[in-house]
Amino acid sequence: MELFELMSERKHEQLVFWNDPDLGYRGIIAIHDTTMGPVLHQRGILYAPDYVINAGGLINVYGELNDWTTDRSKWKAGEIYGTLLRIFELAKSDGIGPHLAANKVAEARILEARYLQRTFRT
Repeated sequence: MELFELMSERKHEQLVFWNDPDLGYRGIIAIHDTTMGPVLHQRGILYAPDYVINAGGLINVYGELNDWTTDRSKWKAGEIYGTLLRIFELAKSDGIGPHLAANKVAEARILEARYLQRTFRT
């Protein structure tokens, strides 16, 4: 089944195509089904996992609940760009799909947070 037929069948809402010839990256952002990540990776298409992209919404909500300024929320959400670049570089260096690299990054952050929690517990 062709990629676009599969997306149509699964009723995906939106696609954003991205291409950066200087970096040699091309990609599709806003896939709402992470099971398609491996298919995209096999075709040489860079895939940004939805949970990484959607982090901006969570950051915004957290900011609202904690009385952050709009500028602070935007700045924090802007850090997603750097996270994506790290994910893409890890995927490239390890020869794995971005979905697996994103999982590695997330797992490392969870371990770091657990360590900090134990270190600074009162």
